[in-house]
Amino acid sequence: MAFKFEKNGPVIVMTCTGSLDAERAQTLRDALMVGIENADNLVVNCESVDTIHSHCVEVFCLSHRIAVRAHKKLLISNISPDILKLNREEIKNLCSSHSSLGCNNNCLWASHEASASV
Repeated sequence: MAFKFEKNGPVIVMTCTGSLDAERAQTLRDALMVGIENADNLVVNCESVDTIHSHCVEVFCLSHRIAVRAHKKLLISNISPDILKLNREEIKNLCSSHSSLGCNNNCLWASHEASASV
């Protein structure tokens, strides 16, 4: 797994490569915190990611809540259903479980729910 940051005005694009699994969750969290601290808008490009496991999904959720509370935006792009290792029901549960923690109908995963594998 590797991260590359590119700044374009108020937006930072963080390109991820490799596998986002449990062993890499803390590294992902650290990289997301750097991106959120340094930009109003952070876009995480997952085009070159092989898999995203539940530990990293939770890291994305936590980071999204931090960004929302800081009046910043976090967007994850280029996630295919093949790499997101959650099914539709797991994503639905994830959304409902963290919506009470500060997302307020601004769920990070809402746009990915329809494309998730069953």
